[in-house]
Amino acid sequence: MHRLLACSILVLLAATPAWSQTITRGPLIQNPDRDATKTTFVWWTDVTGDSTVEYGMTPALGQSATVAQAGSCEVGSAGTCHVVTVSGLTPDTLYYYRLLTNGVQVAATTYFSTLATPGVDTDFFFTVIGDWGDASTPEAQLAALQNAADPQMILTVGDNAYTFGTQSELDSRALAYYTAVFPRVFFFPALGNHDLNVVFGNVNNYASTPYAKTFVLPRNAPAQPERYYSFDSGQAHFTLIDTDSCCDTTQTNWLVNDLATSTATWKFVFLHHTPYSCASGSASFGSNLSVRNAWGPLFEQYGVDLVFTGHDHIYERTTFIDD
Repeated sequence: MHRLLACSILVLLAATPAWSQTITRGPLIQNPDRDATKTTFVWWTDVTGDSTVEYGMTPALGQSATVAQAGSCEVGSAGTCHVVTVSGLTPDTLYYYRLLTNGVQVAATTYFSTLATPGVDTDFFFTVIGDWGDASTPEAQLAALQNAADPQMILTVGDNAYTFGTQSELDSRALAYYTAVFPRVFFFPALGNHDLNVVFGNVNNYASTPYAKTFVLPRNAPAQPERYYSFDSGQAHFTLIDTDSCCDTTQTNWLVNDLATSTATWKFVFLHHTPYSCASGSASFGSNLSVRNAWGPLFEQYGVDLVFTGHDHIYERTTFIDD
């Protein structure tokens, strides 16, 4: 009897390491290709290994994509970061998926909806947050509300991690609060000044920020890809720009072309420093005239329907403005 018990204990101990691997960051659902037939899954684990996404239109899944162990990682040790792009998906469709590392499940089956083909008339639902990663009770409440609302996308207007935009702040003060909802939604952030504090506000060092290293964003900007970008889903065009460098010629020219060439029914712009604000009191900075004067006329000229902004820690909306 003693020998049998000892043998059982040894078997359990041998099996434990294979099941002890866990996700340490993510998963995040991204779309760097701006393609409704593709989805990119990003996550990190406490062990090294390969990356597998099993997916399908039912909880039975049925398809899979595997990427070999990463030789290096921008964040974390080699082999602990996982990026898998699944292609050939049907746009505007509910899919189920689960994540595995070394053949072991690290994220249980859940679901997401692919983006819609540009120009197609379909319903869409997104939420917007800003100045949000501060490890506060209101942040937890907002995360819970979005988890219950179950949007297809969450977009931000910057300041994603307080106070300096470090990796530990991004992990513990921002991403940790959205572990319930981020595995089901596409996440598209905009850049804020706090996201650049880690590089002393120098936008030229954007690529060195945890923001840039962690997220896998659309790459259609001419300089420093992912710092600003745009994408389409159905009849909506989404443009996320960087006001930290407002209003450099390269980004302004890109913005003009982006808005002028879009034929979408709805045009939405997301940015951090607000061109119009009546805010006063704590964490209130008022209107940013550089943004208003340089980019405000472009929003009007090219038919932008809604501009979402942050920086001032208030909720404010305006009547139609036409300068």
